[in-house]
Amino acid sequence: MAIPCESCGSPVHEQVVVCPHCANDTGVPADPIATSEISLLPELTTEPTRDNRSLLIDAIAPIGRVVSAVVVTAAKGLADDDDEPLPRAIAREKPK
Repeated sequence: MAIPCESCGSPVHEQVVVCPHCANDTGVPADPIATSEISLLPELTTEPTRDNRSLLIDAIAPIGRVVSAVVVTAAKGLADDDDEPLPRAIAREKPK
């Protein structure tokens, strides 16, 4: 349900604390449980550390091995001249 913002009077959702129109308080009090849970969250670093980079490399390495295996398999498949030629499609008019 929409309520008017105390600052600008624009309609906002009844649980919104900060108005998306004017960026001021809407007059709705913040949920104390959610506020305390947010304050308990650990600080996240935005700079990659050596540990973060090594985790990323460890996560990407199996993907690289799979891609390499697919490329090698595809290259072997293209090199085989013993395979039968691919069937060709024939376009025909539909009988009336």
